[in-house]
Amino acid sequence: ALQHPPPPSAEELQRSALEFAAARLTEGRGLARAGCTLDALECFEDALQRRVEALGDEHPSCVEALYECGLVCPDKERAVGLLKRCVAIEEKTRGELHSETGQCMLGAGMALVENGSEAEALWMLARAAAAFEASVGKQDARFKRAVNAMLDIM
Repeated sequence: ALQHPPPPSAEELQRSALEFAAARLTEGRGLARAGCTLDALECFEDALQRRVEALGDEHPSCVEALYECGLVCPDKERAVGLLKRCVAIEEKTRGELHSETGQCMLGAGMALVENGSEAEALWMLARAAAAFEASVGKQDARFKRAVNAMLDIM
């Protein structure tokens, strides 16, 4: 008699979904580098959806896809919202002065500049600079980028 393999376990299904999400992120980054931002956004949104379904919407693994969505999103208000969500998750899981939190703050600050929200951008960029100073030091290029972005606004 023909035997069917057992159905995959919940862990196997989750691992498969997360592997596919990682592949979609890689694909999206390639598309973004090639200038195909809408196709890249579709990949990033797919990766985000799969990670949210597998892990929940506040899981730190969702930040990577959220961040990528925010970087390529043509709707600047939505981009700011996505990047602020990254900041909130990173603050909750890593703390305010972690370099990954600083990176999300830097992204959100730059998006706020593009959106014309200069006062809020200054606040977010100052927070990014503080996170980089505390976690990686003033010599780090990200610290300098945050400071230079603040100076460009002032």
